[in-house]
Amino acid sequence: MTDAQKNFFEGMTEEQKDFFAAVLEELSRAEEKHKGWPEDAVHAASILNEEAGKLTQACNDYKFCNSTANAPYDRMNKKAVSTAAMALRLWHGMGTY
Repeated sequence: MTDAQKNFFEGMTEEQKDFFAAVLEELSRAEEKHKGWPEDAVHAASILNEEAGKLTQACNDYKFCNSTANAPYDRMNKKAVSTAAMALRLWHGMGTY
């Protein structure tokens, strides 16, 4: 790990560290469940956009459902993590597109 990377992580809050840990966990889970990944940027971006769409729907539910339960917030949080994981997956493949 470079000094810049160490400084980046050292400057994070615990909440930010938890988010990145959740993203990396989701990335591992997704790579295990869906071993194949598109070999072109258009299809890879489509997967990312699908996740982003689910995040947008979760945000709409959180904003407009007027629910007192934590379910809409938890779903929004989960979809934010999934979207970030797919962005990483797309980024990892960029050298091969």
